[in-house]
Amino acid sequence: LVLVLSLIGYMESIAVGMVYASKNGYETVPDQELVAIGLANVVGSLFSAYPTAGGFGRTAVNANAGSKTPLAGIISGLLMLIVLTWLTPLFYHLPKPVLGAIVIVAVTGLFDTAEPKRLWKTEAYD
Repeated sequence: LVLVLSLIGYMESIAVGMVYASKNGYETVPDQELVAIGLANVVGSLFSAYPTAGGFGRTAVNANAGSKTPLAGIISGLLMLIVLTWLTPLFYHLPKPVLGAIVIVAVTGLFDTAEPKRLWKTEAYD
């Protein structure tokens, strides 16, 4: 089970990386991604942290906001720390569907609608 979950997290990270690599004109190195995720999990295990994988929703939010550098991830992480530390009580009465809608709107930009249409038109023997 642990191996399967690790592979799912790795594949999600690679898939998100490849989507943004194709959109922004750079390439990803899967071996480097694997080493980075593994190292992050090893260091996190020393501090009883949750296992790490690529952030699908947060990547989409940063991309929709126009971020181009890793500094955006640091800034969004610091903002999340501030929000979780001091502003969490303000979100208590916010319905969960509203929070889910925010994530869904951010992630919809990751879906490629042209590719399924092209695949549908492709002959079965192709």
